[in-house]
Amino acid sequence: MSFNPGDIVTVDLTGVKGMKRRPAVVLSSVKYYAIRPDTIVGLITTRTRGLGETDYELYTRLETSRFTCCIRFS
Repeated sequence: MSFNPGDIVTVDLTGVKGMKRRPAVVLSSVKYYAIRPDTIVGLITTRTRGLGETDYELYTRLETSRFTCCIRFS
């Protein structure tokens, strides 16, 4: 399956409480896919409290409400 940078996908993550499906954004570029078969993603979360050095805030407008989300790389 082929993905484009910026595509929103779901990934299965294994944690302490078992497997959980989470949203993520594809970060891999076309150049990256030319030499590697894997996909780089950043996890999307609405937990923006205590952001780390590698977390980046996103802003999305759904209907009339503004939600703050974050891409988590750590």
